[in-house]
Amino acid sequence: MFKPVKFILCVLALVAFCVLVACAIILVKNWKSDPVLEEEEIALEDGKLKVGYMNSNYELPEELQKELGVEISEEFVSPLKKIDKVLGSQIAERLGLEYIPVEVKSDLLKNLNKGKFDCVISAVKVTPEVEENYFVSESYFHDGEDQYAVIIKNNNQTLLDEINEVIGQLAEEGILETLFLESNE
Repeated sequence: MFKPVKFILCVLALVAFCVLVACAIILVKNWKSDPVLEEEEIALEDGKLKVGYMNSNYELPEELQKELGVEISEEFVSPLKKIDKVLGSQIAERLGLEYIPVEVKSDLLKNLNKGKFDCVISAVKVTPEVEENYFVSESYFHDGEDQYAVIIKNNNQTLLDEINEVIGQLAEEGILETLFLESNE
């Protein structure tokens, strides 16, 4: 009579032991995994690169107008608008993706955070604050002290690497320089 009870207790103890070991393995595996690395895939839906850019009729933000002075002219902003769209389509094409421009009327970075698009190419000046909160590509344009780059949420290192490679290729082939010359005409 005691033998079946001992047998059942042994089986239950073995099952409990196996469950504990399985839980421990899962916990160790999750503990050792790096969540940033898990998110490093390009993760673009359906082979599309959605690029945020400012509406062509946008006005400079009030604080930027104050910083640059009211005399800021469309002559400065307009060439960058032309470059943004061409650069976005070149990047998408070279990555084998469909280019989807997403026009925004205000606050590009807030919309990037919301996941409305994969990156921003819209004459966003690289500032310490931008560098602290986002991945910033190699500069595709600079005017004296200011640099402009593609801005990506800081959870997609792979996309950043791919975009940097394309920007390097475009610069090496002289295409960026041609873009700037054509946009100023």
